[in-house]
Amino acid sequence: MATIASYVIEGTEFAMETVNFMMFICQEASQVAIMAYKEAMRQKKYKSANKALNQYAAPTNLMVRNWAFTYGMIMTPAWQAFYCYYYCTKIYILELGFKFHDEILGEIVKEGKDPNAMIDGKRYYQTWLEEQG
Repeated sequence: MATIASYVIEGTEFAMETVNFMMFICQEASQVAIMAYKEAMRQKKYKSANKALNQYAAPTNLMVRNWAFTYGMIMTPAWQAFYCYYYCTKIYILELGFKFHDEILGEIVKEGKDPNAMIDGKRYYQTWLEEQG
């Protein structure tokens, strides 16, 4: 019976390491997505930037929170640090989204267009963004 208990304790140790590692991988994924967003914005590839921010950075950042709440609270004290990372990065992603919106509006106005004009039931802003490469 004592050997079974030792295996359970040893398995718990690896579970804690796994949870820490998964939170770390999710954190790194969100950082890479933010770097991809910034590079796309630098090159004025707005469609790619929008995709990097909304389809990669935000969801992977949310994964950090999910892992911290679902498994981290139970298994590891490091969950608090990862939750802090999630929260600060969430604010940063929201700020990047606002700056993205402002830059798109600026580009449309430079072209002499109205970003709020409706084309086929969609705002010109959405149509313009879909047409970008």
